[in-house]
Amino acid sequence: MDQFYEYLIIALASERVELSPDDDDAMAERYVNYQAFAAHLSGAGVYLPWPGSVRYAMYDFDESVTYGESPAVRGAGVLGAAQWIIWAGQCLFKQVVLPVNDDQITIKEWRAWKAKFSAVVSSEKYGEECISVANRAVEIMDALEKGMTF
Repeated sequence: MDQFYEYLIIALASERVELSPDDDDAMAERYVNYQAFAAHLSGAGVYLPWPGSVRYAMYDFDESVTYGESPAVRGAGVLGAAQWIIWAGQCLFKQVVLPVNDDQITIKEWRAWKAKFSAVVSSEKYGEECISVANRAVEIMDALEKGMTF
């Protein structure tokens, strides 16, 4: 069974969808779907969320702010990153509260990400769906902070 999980993680890594300013709307949607799928697997406990996956998504979030005219492509970074909070937020925040090693997500990163989602909510550069999903991520992050800190 361990071999199954090892192959799954390798397959996910090899199929990772990159986000770029030249993407069309279909590729942007594929990016968001990939992030949602990976986050679902982590949130369901199939494998622990690897901090690198989340950091890549948050990096894409930062980069996508500058991406072209297409609202779908610009919003894909936000929507992709939000998938990790929506579907695996509790697993991620456990790493903040109870770090296992030095590579875990820190409270500083967590709060910086929450501030970025909050900025999207108050921005006019994004569509309704993007703002709604970013707001949901902020609400989940707030609830996890309030409920899981000691």
